[in-house]
Amino acid sequence: MPKLHLVYNYLDDYSDLTIPFIVGLVLALFVFATLSYYFKKENLITHIFELLGGDEAWNGALFGSFFIGGIFFLIGGLIIPNFLNLRKVYTNHQLTFITGKVTDFDPMPYTGHANEFFKVKNVPFQFSDYETGIGGYHNAASHGGVFKEGLYVRIGYYHTSDRNLILTLETQ
Repeated sequence: MPKLHLVYNYLDDYSDLTIPFIVGLVLALFVFATLSYYFKKENLITHIFELLGGDEAWNGALFGSFFIGGIFFLIGGLIIPNFLNLRKVYTNHQLTFITGKVTDFDPMPYTGHANEFFKVKNVPFQFSDYETGIGGYHNAASHGGVFKEGLYVRIGYYHTSDRNLILTLETQ
């Protein structure tokens, strides 16, 4: 058996939280701007609101805050529970491990719009660089990922209803 080194560990990956984090920052900015305008604090933000909307700026600020808040809760509600569930699966040692060579490797094209497929001992895996919020390793070979035909790997994965999510990855 070749010596393996750790390439991916789900506990070190926070990329699924990037979108909720950015939306949360924008929401915080909008709430701050709305409150600043509402209380008529003299600052750059209130001047920008007045330039953009005049007397109607308050309505736009209020609408923007609710709209971005709704998006934040929608995205966060979809992504964060899955993120926490996979961390629980990992820490409770509910992973299945498989060791062997990558076979039937079908890479994702550089332009995307397809998944990368492969098997290890007839256990299928698939992912795409463009999927967010699903969790697990998803770095396609066409964008710098490690998988290739014949690569010796040890994968810790969790089976969901439609795929096997890679939560740990060791390669030769």
